[in-house]
Amino acid sequence: MDTSSSARYADQLSVVHLSHIHEGVLQLREHLRSALLDDSPQTEMIVYTRLYQLYRDFYLPFFVAKLHIPSQLPPGAGSAPSPDARPAASAEARFVMTTYTQDVLAACVYLLDPASLPATYIVTSTPPACEEAQNEANASSVYISAEQRRFCGRVFLYMCWASAALPLHIVLQALYPLLDPGVSGAPRATTTTLSTTADPPRERQGPSLTENHIAADLFSQERFACQKRLLRDTLNGLVLTRANGVRALLRVLLLNDRVTTEMTGEAAQLLVQLLTSPVFTLWQQQQPQQLGESLGYRSPFSAAGEEECAAEVVVTHVTTALSVEDQVRLLAPQLLALLEEHADATLAVSSASRTAARPRFLARLDAARLRLPAETLEQRLHLALTMLLNALVRLPPRDKHDFARSYRQLFYTNKFVLSPGFGCLSLRSDTDVVEDDAIAALLRLGSLIKGVSSGAGSGVMAHVLPATAAGLLNICAVLARSCDGDGNAAQFVSPSLPATLRSLFSELLSSPSLYDLCSRALVNACGEARAHCYLPGNAAQPRLRYTRDVCGRERLVTGLQWLLLDVAATTPDFVHTCVDVMVEACHLELFAAGVENLTVSPAPRLTETKLLVSAPTTENDTSPLIALLERLSLEATPEALFGSRGASLASTLELLGRMLALSGALYRWALGLVEHLLAASSVEVHLGGGDTRAERWQNLSRLQRCSRKILASLTQLNTPTPRGGAWHSVVSTDGAQLSLTARVQQALGAFLERIEEHLASCEAVEQLSYDKQHRQGEAITAVRAEWEQLAEKLRAALDSRAAIDVAVTLAKLAHGVDDVVFEVTDPQPLYDTTQRLLQLLVRVLCEADDVGAAVRAVHCVAWLGMYRFDSKDSTYMADVMWSVLAEDHLPPWLSASAEYTVATQAAAASRICRLRVRVLDVLLSWTDYDEDDLTLRNLDDSLRRKHHTSLYDVLVALCRSTEDAFVQVAALHFIGTYALAMQPRVPVSAICDLCRDVFRLSRHEMAKAACAAALGKIVASLCHPSDATLLVLSELDINNLQTLASAMSSYRGRPHVEGNASVTAPAMSAAAETDLHDEVIRLHGREMLAILRRTSLGFGGARAGAAPAAADDLRVSSLRVSELRRA
Repeated sequence: MDTSSSARYADQLSVVHLSHIHEGVLQLREHLRSALLDDSPQTEMIVYTRLYQLYRDFYLPFFVAKLHIPSQLPPGAGSAPSPDARPAASAEARFVMTTYTQDVLAACVYLLDPASLPATYIVTSTPPACEEAQNEANASSVYISAEQRRFCGRVFLYMCWASAALPLHIVLQALYPLLDPGVSGAPRATTTTLSTTADPPRERQGPSLTENHIAADLFSQERFACQKRLLRDTLNGLVLTRANGVRALLRVLLLNDRVTTEMTGEAAQLLVQLLTSPVFTLWQQQQPQQLGESLGYRSPFSAAGEEECAAEVVVTHVTTALSVEDQVRLLAPQLLALLEEHADATLAVSSASRTAARPRFLARLDAARLRLPAETLEQRLHLALTMLLNALVRLPPRDKHDFARSYRQLFYTNKFVLSPGFGCLSLRSDTDVVEDDAIAALLRLGSLIKGVSSGAGSGVMAHVLPATAAGLLNICAVLARSCDGDGNAAQFVSPSLPATLRSLFSELLSSPSLYDLCSRALVNACGEARAHCYLPGNAAQPRLRYTRDVCGRERLVTGLQWLLLDVAATTPDFVHTCVDVMVEACHLELFAAGVENLTVSPAPRLTETKLLVSAPTTENDTSPLIALLERLSLEATPEALFGSRGASLASTLELLGRMLALSGALYRWALGLVEHLLAASSVEVHLGGGDTRAERWQNLSRLQRCSRKILASLTQLNTPTPRGGAWHSVVSTDGAQLSLTARVQQALGAFLERIEEHLASCEAVEQLSYDKQHRQGEAITAVRAEWEQLAEKLRAALDSRAAIDVAVTLAKLAHGVDDVVFEVTDPQPLYDTTQRLLQLLVRVLCEADDVGAAVRAVHCVAWLGMYRFDSKDSTYMADVMWSVLAEDHLPPWLSASAEYTVATQAAAASRICRLRVRVLDVLLSWTDYDEDDLTLRNLDDSLRRKHHTSLYDVLVALCRSTEDAFVQVAALHFIGTYALAMQPRVPVSAICDLCRDVFRLSRHEMAKAACAAALGKIVASLCHPSDATLLVLSELDINNLQTLASAMSSYRGRPHVEGNASVTAPAMSAAAETDLHDEVIRLHGREMLAILRRTSLGFGGARAGAAPAAADDLRVSSLRVSELRRA
């Protein structure tokens, strides 16, 4: 190979030489076009001659010159060489490569024989020499020889696969248009077709994303099917198996000055479709490392996103379809490297400092040559990457044909992209983590946030944010303790860490669409300790350390406090969103602990009998979130607490009403604010707010509801319990506190009176009944549109198993339901919409592991059913209850959509049990809020008509010994309340029979304790000296209740055994739990006996022998203890 004068081609090309090359390329292009119509050997020979001359005169000397010039890097770039970064090519040479490579590659594909290409080919580091063509050996001047065809194949493979030959984006820019069918309205591009339909239609003039200089349908004819398959397989392999394949594809299709702003979304969508479509065959470059290698060790190939100039490259033709696992695994290292790229050079911190410097993508793109600002390139990059990840994690409905592939795609994306890229922020990873890994994860997270801000959608963020929130808060806590007053990091934390974190939060705080998602993720992360923790460095390791220390809730809340009071201090709407979510989370914590609020004495729940002994009684164990709320109430601005946009008197009172029940400090603070707000002169302005009559009526109704709720809370807090105790054990009862409470109650009463006056005036000015109907019609139309939109979002969130999206959607729905049930007086037009919504809510109850989501769903179902939004007489709700509580299998509409194909039968049974317990919570809500109990009566009537059984019989069936213990406990708990609400439909004798059966047959002591609690509630409510008692209870009922109460008062579920050293710890724990339940049963038994004795004396009056009769009953009761023990 003659290389004596090759260097001049890499330096500068003369105008004459460029003109000569251009003339040759034009002739080659014309002959390629004529080949479409003239299938003759002479045409092939002419094309070959022109190709050979162009390769000999320019490309071969250029390749040789590049091999002899040392690789140099641009200033500030990493140590890994890059084809884009080598200054070997002058501007003229780049012009030739960019403009004419398509013609050269098209000619090679036209002339080579795809069948002659070997299945495995070694691409050498040196280009094919002209002597390899053996032109002298071909005696024919008409036909090209087989050796010449093989030479064209070698040139094609070298130009595509040799890392030292051409920049990959030039190769892709040349090959992609060759597959363009050139038909207006053609099908959208996929990886299997690789068409470039992102181009504007032929009728419209405008720049193209990629250009076909030869002919739009060059290889579309049937005789070129093999050549077209070769192009498709080569493109698949170049993008997926070359280290910078995705980067090159991005530059060709998106990061290109010919892509206008209007075309950006279409181009990004095309790129996503190309990378996510199935790949059936491809030419694959053998990777330097195994595909299954973890990201813990990163070679320069995968970490830098570039490939070294290897001596040789081995490519293999894979004829089997690429699995989803392999496809995602090939994309993963490229995506992770690209996600770290930002336009700000100060953030370009290497995440792989152990092996090689991180590439600087935007600097290598050379924004000046592309004539696009770096910020635009960054925005398009993050938009495309976020859209791609959204597509990889998106799940269609389970009844769709592509659900199985999408599910595998989500699984492997989580395994190869999300877990390695963000796992170090979950505080659950057992692998070694260094500070560079944390910074890289923060950079990737920042890229996704920027992508969402650009309009890509938040699908992947719903998966990433909840998993990484704990790590973010942990690092915030480290910075909160390591930063001085000026915000500079201490000596044991790298300066780049706070800069990266503040940049991430700055981008997050500028994206209001992420406020709900982010606030819920951060607050939920504070509810659970983590097994690992980030700590500041020390003298031995002066950087951020990842240890096995437990990261407690207090540390996480410290990070949240620093974020809200320091970083987000100038973004009050984000702080307000976090405050609202924190209040909700605190109420859920109290609910899960069996306490209504911390300002009252913690009355134990009957369903959690162990809290009778261990329930907290002081504020010493205050939740860290409550402590943070107390601090925010003192330090945060009013805009941060109550919101700067959309804040109103009603929303402020609603938030204060929820906060006053959390702690004594918040109680006093909230009451003081309520008194100040109601005394202000602006109250009249708020009462008259609203531009239209409908808006004023809605505002007044909302103010009325929240004022009544606050007044009811204050009344409950100052009302004695039935046992004579006071509710307010935490709230101080000094004179000032009582005086403040009284003043607020008085102010609320006066405020409600003024609201009533304004409501009456609104009704008085109502002109015609048509106005009411028109207002109702508008409200129903708006509600239907809103609920259908929320239902679609909820369905998508459930399908994708994005728990945070489910929680956000349910929060919006619950808030809307609270308003709609008062605005819509005739919900009949909404029956269809509500019924579909109820099916989704029941699905939430079945699938959701999040307690907050379940509570929201219970609230929505309860209120929709209580206000007859499902059907006029609750028949649809009765069908739902029957299908869940009485049927052995889930209803078809639930089993078809819910993820019911669980791993084991035990898991499926557990899910059904949880669903039944939550549905019983819905029934329990109706006993609390439905004052006339009409909903339960409608359910009972509907079940009697359609299934010839009562609701009580359905509940009794749930108490069978074959049912799960928690289902038995929940059913018994509800029966105690239901029997009181439905008197006289449920006779006391039936309750007594049920109690006997439970004690005889149930295997669970917890169920027996719940039965005793339910019976005790019934006795306490019915057995008091009054005329109503004489109508409800007979002497026989009282005797039966005395018998059971006496047996319970001395009940022991297991024989008393002396301590034995050989007893195991689990056995001792089970015995202690049994003793606890036994004590609960005996406690309720003794209380019932005391009540029944008083009732028996009042019932018998002066009847002689009343006391001896009671003594006889006690003797009988002592005999019945043996029957209870046989349970």
